[in-house]
Amino acid sequence: MKWLSLNRYKRLVTVILFIFALSSLSILFRENLKLGFNLTSADGTDIAITETSEPINACFLILVRNRELEGIISSIRQLEARFNRNFHYPYVFLNDEDFSQEFKDTVLNEVSGDVQFGKVEEDMWGYPAHINQTRAREAMRDMEKKNVPYGGSESYRHMCRFQSGFFFRLPLVQDYEYYWRVEPDVDFSCDIPYDVFRFMKTNKKKYGFTMTLYEIKETIPTLWDTVTDFRKDNSEMLMTDRATLWKFVADDNGAAYSRCHFWTNFEIASFDIWRSEAYLKFFDYLDSSGGFYYERWGDAPVHTIAASMFLAKDEIHRFDDIGYRHGTFSHCPMSPKIWHQRNCACDRRQDFDFGMRARTGCGIKVENYRREQRGDSSGSSNFRLLPPPSPNEYRVDEHAKLKKLSSDVAHQLLSGAVAHVTLTGAGVFISKAVAAAEMVKHKVNTSIHQYNQIGDVEDNVMWEPISEDLDRLKVTRHVPVLMIHLSTIKLPELEEIASYQSSSK
Repeated sequence: MKWLSLNRYKRLVTVILFIFALSSLSILFRENLKLGFNLTSADGTDIAITETSEPINACFLILVRNRELEGIISSIRQLEARFNRNFHYPYVFLNDEDFSQEFKDTVLNEVSGDVQFGKVEEDMWGYPAHINQTRAREAMRDMEKKNVPYGGSESYRHMCRFQSGFFFRLPLVQDYEYYWRVEPDVDFSCDIPYDVFRFMKTNKKKYGFTMTLYEIKETIPTLWDTVTDFRKDNSEMLMTDRATLWKFVADDNGAAYSRCHFWTNFEIASFDIWRSEAYLKFFDYLDSSGGFYYERWGDAPVHTIAASMFLAKDEIHRFDDIGYRHGTFSHCPMSPKIWHQRNCACDRRQDFDFGMRARTGCGIKVENYRREQRGDSSGSSNFRLLPPPSPNEYRVDEHAKLKKLSSDVAHQLLSGAVAHVTLTGAGVFISKAVAAAEMVKHKVNTSIHQYNQIGDVEDNVMWEPISEDLDRLKVTRHVPVLMIHLSTIKLPELEEIASYQSSSK
């Protein structure tokens, strides 16, 4: 097992904690699509596409700031090389401030289509009149204290509200039928030889995505209750649940939100969805509740829930053949044929649908593969990768009862039976180990020393192809491991290899 140096630990701990918050640690990956049908096609050309010289009335829609110039140029260069050099679709750039001349000149030198630059006005990017700004800022401070991603950000809330309810109202986009949302610092890792907008229109698709995630529950405490109230008040606007993707977002027969959402940083869609009477009424209903500011509702769950209510199943399409990366997560086509034909630069073994990262994925089926079964499929199987436990080490897995565990450990420390215990969590159970440590410190109620040691272990997972034209895959994942050492005395031997945290009462 490899352990990180103290300096590397300090640099990575924030990133790791963010990733685990994002992945909603208590949820395990479900390999089969919970809806019971397949949203994807292996190749865009498998479904009818009629290429003509006349393009579809569509654009790339980019919300970006001047300081993100380098990141958006990187995205544009790949988009042009992989797709738009053949189609020359126009770009619409949006900003909440005026674009600099440097930004405009640089962009114009990179694109093959027409360009429009627009400024989002304050009535679309700011607090609406019904929001109590004092209450909103108190909510932000509370979320920031709890380390909720973007919890303390005012501008992030403005952005989410804008992307939920206003981007499609801008004068610059009124003449367009479709858009492709593009963000800075993303990768397009495969050639896209067909016109995706024509594909959408020809096949009557209205919403396209690549990946799905679970929303962070701390950001949406009352979202589902508000959605439920809207459905009760506007039942005449709804399609039957069987005709839609409602089961994708609804758990327990609609009593709870599954927290599944399409990751909207990649979105190819029809403007008509958001311009419809039903969606406008839905957005106004959400907006009036204040959840964009009193909580931290994102545009991803809002778009997803709306699409799941107002669109038929066959109007939604997963672009499985488009290689894409945003931040930590990436999607890579699994078919060797597509991978080679499209000149893909992504690693299929690191695809979002596989390995540790798939634990944040939301029920999307791993196409044409099944995971090789082994006898250690439980969540505690990560511990098989570790050396045998040391004396007074507690390994926190799905079987650990936090109340009993913390009481036992606290009793040992208080009684003097031991001076030092270790709580170890691996993979999705790191957060549970952290919670156990906090409960122990609370119960001990005296000065205690804490040393955090983080590393990873390597695990190899085999995926067997169902289709004959696919290769057997060996996916190597690195499982993070956190060892929390709690001691009533200082432990100099750990000071060089772990971060130190004192706890004085």
